Amino acid sequence: MRRAVSADELLWQDWGDDYIVYQASSGETHVFNQTTALILERLKQGPASLEQVLVWIVHLLGIEPQELALDHLRIAAKRLDELGLIEWVEPAPAPP
Repeated sequence: MRRAVSADELLWQDWGDDYIVYQASSGETHVFNQTTALILERLKQGPASLEQVLVWIVHLLGIEPQELALDHLRIAAKRLDELGLIEWVEPAPAPP
């Protein structure tokens, strides 16, 4: 995954458990939970796999890996892709 929009295009407002994000390029406002916002935050550093994002979020929040389901992260990332905020790239299949 990688960011599809630059950090400059997004204006953030933290409302505790929710994050309001205004996307200047589209004129849209989005509401995200902490996990979804952290996906965008991690991708500021550069492209990353879903697993790498999971490890980063778990470390940042100081939680156990089993406390954040990879499937929930995948759903959030797919939604960010639908909104045009990230580019989802499926990993290449492993060679036989």
